[in-house]
Amino acid sequence: MSVNCRLISFSVMSLFGMIALSGLVLNGSFVLLLEIKQHLRLGGDIETAIISSSLGRFRPVVITAMTTTLGLAPMLFETSTQALYLIPMVISLNFGTFFSMTTILIFAPAVFLLSERWHQRHKTQEQQEHQNSLECNLPI
Repeated sequence: MSVNCRLISFSVMSLFGMIALSGLVLNGSFVLLLEIKQHLRLGGDIETAIISSSLGRFRPVVITAMTTTLGLAPMLFETSTQALYLIPMVISLNFGTFFSMTTILIFAPAVFLLSERWHQRHKTQEQQEHQNSLECNLPI
């Protein structure tokens, strides 16, 4: 999408940029989810763990996105033949790092919260079914 905004066609190099971007997003999300798990092990509830972990990882995620974007910005304005070959990849990385902040700081914790609630509800239902089956098998 960002490649089309600059009127540059989609190419293999822009695909390489997206692959590099997926590594950035996965790494940031993985570190955030590990920190959430660490807060949960210390005895906090899930909402507090998610909020405190997201706030704690906010600055590193934003700084990573900003340094990537600012570091690649000069390449966008380069006119040499080699740079023209790499510009689609740079565009994918630059625009993608901006949106990766949202993915890392909002989407990943929200999906984690939903999955944890689903697991807790499913675990509670299994325990109730097990308790009901034990009550049914009691001798009279």
